[in-house]
Amino acid sequence: MSTPIQTSFRFKINPHGIFGIVAVGVMISIGFYRHWEIPWFYFVSSVLIYSVAVISMSMAIEKSIRESLRRSEKAAATGNEFQDRDENLRFELFRFLMGSHMAFLFLALGLALGSASSFVTLGIFFASISGGLLIPFLLIKRG
Repeated sequence: MSTPIQTSFRFKINPHGIFGIVAVGVMISIGFYRHWEIPWFYFVSSVLIYSVAVISMSMAIEKSIRESLRRSEKAAATGNEFQDRDENLRFELFRFLMGSHMAFLFLALGLALGSASSFVTLGIFFASISGGLLIPFLLIKRG
């Protein structure tokens, strides 16, 4: 899993957030390239769903890390052995986050290809989301 880049200041840069901003920029660029002759429902719902997914998953992973650190410090202070219960949760959230990135890239590719049929566009929309979310769960396993 990737960890946020720490600087000398009191903030962290989240690489998933940076990738998300670039990905949304690519989607907007595709809209410009196609002279905004795009299915607006496809465009707006793709950006909205992706943004909510990346923000919520990143926040959930960060919260889980903070909770584990807090419990670790508490266990060290009391002399107890610490066992990280949230490691599996963070791994699943990470796979979902990677799936969100892949699904959005597939959605951008579907927008770039374009289709005159509403049914084909809807099929591309659902296939992109399903395929993108599924691939990390098929390929990434705990080692």
